[in-house]
Amino acid sequence: PDHNLNISLHGIKTTLSHWYHPDPPVVTAVSPSAVSYRGGGVVTITGSNFGPAASWTRAKPGGAQSAASAQARVELLGRAVVVTCETVYVSDAQLLCKVPPLPRQRQPVDLAARTVAVDVVVRAQGQRSERAPQARLAYGGVPA
Repeated sequence: PDHNLNISLHGIKTTLSHWYHPDPPVVTAVSPSAVSYRGGGVVTITGSNFGPAASWTRAKPGGAQSAASAQARVELLGRAVVVTCETVYVSDAQLLCKVPPLPRQRQPVDLAARTVAVDVVVRAQGQRSERAPQARLAYGGVPA
């Protein structure tokens, strides 16, 4: 987005470049906090500063994105993997994310719980949320 402010006063134009910087997205909760490793579950992402609805488009399942969806998206970040959720915008403070299957790559598995943990990150308005404990999602039922 253009972050310039153009002001004209008595025929004299002044431009203030990059005068506006939105606050970065913040994820405060992911519910439920666990889904099947096969994917398909829908999680609710709660937080703030997710931006306007116009900046959200649906990413294709499995992580492929159209050029337009690069504006805003939800990513699941693991140690060596990044996948994109199919996302439905509810509001500036809530998103619904259809979780894709866990990619078939080498992942650190919690052997006792049979889970793989990923961080839920929201990218919006040219910024991204920070990785945080309240923004974790566990893929459960991971085969041995």
